[in-house]
Amino acid sequence: MPYSLETNDISLLLCMHRTAAELADAVVAHVEQLCVEPGAGTVTGIGLHTFLVGQPGRIASLRSCLRRLATMPQVWLCTADEIYQQVSGREAP
Repeated sequence: MPYSLETNDISLLLCMHRTAAELADAVVAHVEQLCVEPGAGTVTGIGLHTFLVGQPGRIASLRSCLRRLATMPQVWLCTADEIYQQVSGREAP
């Protein structure tokens, strides 16, 4: 599973001092770009930590980000277990 620093709340909020809204925009822009590139089956890990983006002052931006991603027809919001099940045809261990 990829763990990108470009879509990680620690990188953007703590290291780059971005706002929660900027984090949301960066994640959406990242995924939008991948959607227009040739190829299929790209996986994007979004590193989220409750002690950062899960805080009351930031959660609305996360919800907005996820809503925007969910409207993209090429995007499948899922867990690692769901990817495993899709690829293997079996339940995750």
